[in-house]
Amino acid sequence: MKQADRFDPYDYLIKRSAKIAPPFLLSLLIFGILAHLAFNTSGVFASALAHFTTLAHFTTGWTVINPVYWSLMIEMHFYVLLPIIYLALKRFVSNAEWITFLLFATIPIVMRILTYLPPQTPVDIWQQNSNLFPKAMDNFALGILFAIVCRNRSRISHLENFSGYLAACGAALLVGCYLSYAFLQWKMAPPGGFYGGTIPIVFETYKLAPSLATFLLLFTIFLPSSHPIALMLSCRPLQFTGLISYEWFLFHYPPVLIIGHMLGLPSGNPAIYAIRTVVPFVGSLAFSFVVWKYISNPILMRAKAYLKTRAVTQRASKNP
Repeated sequence: MKQADRFDPYDYLIKRSAKIAPPFLLSLLIFGILAHLAFNTSGVFASALAHFTTLAHFTTGWTVINPVYWSLMIEMHFYVLLPIIYLALKRFVSNAEWITFLLFATIPIVMRILTYLPPQTPVDIWQQNSNLFPKAMDNFALGILFAIVCRNRSRISHLENFSGYLAACGAALLVGCYLSYAFLQWKMAPPGGFYGGTIPIVFETYKLAPSLATFLLLFTIFLPSSHPIALMLSCRPLQFTGLISYEWFLFHYPPVLIIGHMLGLPSGNPAIYAIRTVVPFVGSLAFSFVVWKYISNPILMRAKAYLKTRAVTQRASKNP
């Protein structure tokens, strides 16, 4: 927000594309070929094209190549919409950031409520409908709100004093989300599947809770480095996970499905359960690190170096 007056669309496009595109296209290629050749899945090419062009964010019914792509489609369009809306508003109003926040926080929710499916609709169909553009853009509203807090931190009295409590609440809420979701899945789902119906209030609660937990955890940046939560979040394993988190996000789920398909349900067998759990976890983590080290990071560094050289050249041309 502070750099809005000197926002460079070209720089923004290059940085976002260099970060998002290489591992995404690699995952699309790998899992698309695997779905077509190994599992003889139909409609793979059309689905790959729909995800490549982000058309899959506007319509449903595409063949599932990677179950996590729905989230990435939302993120891509957020990166497009945010600067357009904010910079357009900034031309006419002084509080453009607050209006941007309110737009992202309200319009998606209203559209989602107006297009609810019947409660007995299977949860996967319900989620597909509720994630269509722009009905899930409120996922980023609290992130915009936190950017506003950071911009105005000098005006917020005692921010450091209550940041510890907010971060602690965020950590507790995030743990609670995981535990309650696991409990709900355990109690209501058939073996190997999802529970069949969706209650709107439950759906909205599970949609809001992780976003709120993450928002509260972000207040850790206002804490001293010696604070327990800051120490926990800055430990080396989490730093490493953060570096490769995008790649791991892209590559973690299909191995779970593939190995689960090969081994079947554990049916009380601890060895099968251990293999179904450990092998995808370790394998996808290792592969994600390789992708980050030899593909993603080198491309991103080259893009940043190119933009830095471009900026120097532009400054030199303006001040000969």
